[in-house]
Amino acid sequence: MSTSEHGGPISEPIESWIDRYLDSGLSQNELECGGAQLVADPQFADRVVRACVFDILLEEHFAVVAAESSFSQVGRSQVLDDGAIAKTHRDPRSRMRRWSMVAALAASVLVMLFWFLPSRGAANAVAKELQRISQRTANAPDREFAIRVASQGTSRRKGRYPVLAEDTRPPKPSLDGAKLFVRGGRQFVLMRQMETEEWFITGSDRVSSWAIRPGSPVRVSDDLSRFDRDLPGHEHAVPLWNIDEDSSILLDAYYLSVEPASETMMKLIAVKRSKQSRGPFRFEIDYRADTGDIEYLRFYDMPYGPDHIPLLEMELVDSELHAPEFFSHQFHHEADRLVERE
Repeated sequence: MSTSEHGGPISEPIESWIDRYLDSGLSQNELECGGAQLVADPQFADRVVRACVFDILLEEHFAVVAAESSFSQVGRSQVLDDGAIAKTHRDPRSRMRRWSMVAALAASVLVMLFWFLPSRGAANAVAKELQRISQRTANAPDREFAIRVASQGTSRRKGRYPVLAEDTRPPKPSLDGAKLFVRGGRQFVLMRQMETEEWFITGSDRVSSWAIRPGSPVRVSDDLSRFDRDLPGHEHAVPLWNIDEDSSILLDAYYLSVEPASETMMKLIAVKRSKQSRGPFRFEIDYRADTGDIEYLRFYDMPYGPDHIPLLEMELVDSELHAPEFFSHQFHHEADRLVERE
């Protein structure tokens, strides 16, 4: 007999449970039982998927039979507006298109089941784990991450994404080889090396945000979010660097799950809910199971200006405590440097 940690045992034969699922006859508690079993038992998941695929095929078959029956009653010599004989239901290409659609639906069944059947208890567990990571992020010591672009991107101007006004600005410095320093309370320093090998530095010290571009005045703003758009994953309000303050945004924008990564590490996996959102399609956070400290992040299909990066990785390299003024712009330029306040 199948069991569920959150919803209790499935107290009927699997075939009966599947039949009632296909007929939308299951209660919320029964769905929770099945959702937990779906994740825990690959054989059960396989039987559910096969049943769903077969159900789709049957519906398509009977739809075709009904359509052809209706067509026969009307008559084979029915003339369309252009004078052609109606052959829609006898056209092999039309039949191929229908079966291609069925194949696509069948391929998506497993994904649909895993997203929509997990129990409410499992969702609550993920939310609690996200809260634990968030609280640790807020109280963690200073951290330094090394950034590596593992797979080079292509331009969004080719039509994959809509072009916005911001995309027409000069190219951004590469994130490959960049350094990100983070301190709780929305404080960060992002250092990117330009083609001239000079550093373009942006940051925030919780009082103001700022940008230091080589050969230009230092720009300072009271808007703390003014210069944080180039942080990995944050270009379109995906707040990973200040996850302690905006974890609710992640819950709204992404499907979240948690799984063991090793004996000492856990992995938080997030997949975007809607294609309309312009954050990374998927990201993963590896963190310590005992403390919740983030040690590794991966971003898949991440927007970055007019381009997208297929894979970007961030690795924790140091937890050294920096000087209190490290996250202020004065720490990173000469005292006589021209400063412009926005």
